[in-house]
Amino acid sequence: MPKLPVFDTKEREEIRARLEDYMEQHQIRVKKLFERMQLALDMRDWYYLDLRSLQRFIANDVRTDDEKVLRYQKFLNFVVPPNKHEELGAILDTMLILPVAAGVEKDGHVVAVPFDEFYGRKPIESYVGRYVFESYPYGPEHTRCTGSPAHTVHYVLLPAADERFLTIFILVEDPELDDDPVLSGFRVVAGGSLFMRFGFTEFLMIQVGGSGGRFTLLSDVTDTGDDSVTTLEGHAISNVVPGQDREEDRVQLIRLTRLPEKV
Repeated sequence: MPKLPVFDTKEREEIRARLEDYMEQHQIRVKKLFERMQLALDMRDWYYLDLRSLQRFIANDVRTDDEKVLRYQKFLNFVVPPNKHEELGAILDTMLILPVAAGVEKDGHVVAVPFDEFYGRKPIESYVGRYVFESYPYGPEHTRCTGSPAHTVHYVLLPAADERFLTIFILVEDPELDDDPVLSGFRVVAGGSLFMRFGFTEFLMIQVGGSGGRFTLLSDVTDTGDDSVTTLEGHAISNVVPGQDREEDRVQLIRLTRLPEKV
């Protein structure tokens, strides 16, 4: 089992400064930072998270246990510096011209109803959370997401610095890391992708890397009779590398199912 890191004073100061920078950038307080840590980190990390310890660490009141500081550092590994995704998202967002209100007849008069209220759109921050990601080849035999994914992949959606967007961090389950105190069974494979509104009730995920990218259009298909489990479904279009990727992976069915929050 890997040895637990021991953080000296300088390392603790660096972690504290990075957390303070994150809070300032996102205009949040320690309680909201704590909530985001719970979303981003694995259940096996929750034992080492508590609001009071985090408050004391930020205030530098006492020397916080290394096990807890380790989780703060792990969270910071998720919140990578902003990249070009937000710039691309901002360009797309400015091109989307949607009405502010809809005209509805009431008592013989047409009254203006706010656009979000008319379409029942939930605020984008309500989609913050940790999701199980599933993908299936698109074709005659697969018109909906069915079956079980080959690997456990989690998408963590957290608020971006720009409140119009959420930032996506992708984690893949790795059994070899089950005993690793830092990674706790999951390794981060990508970070900084974008989740944004696109159209009336749809969302666009933008994932662009050095070798190409993927654009995914999603709809909220959550059961209206049971909205406790948020579910998003849609289609992804990706580039494929000749000789390396399967052609059938160019278009895929995608489903994201939000995991329950810690209670």
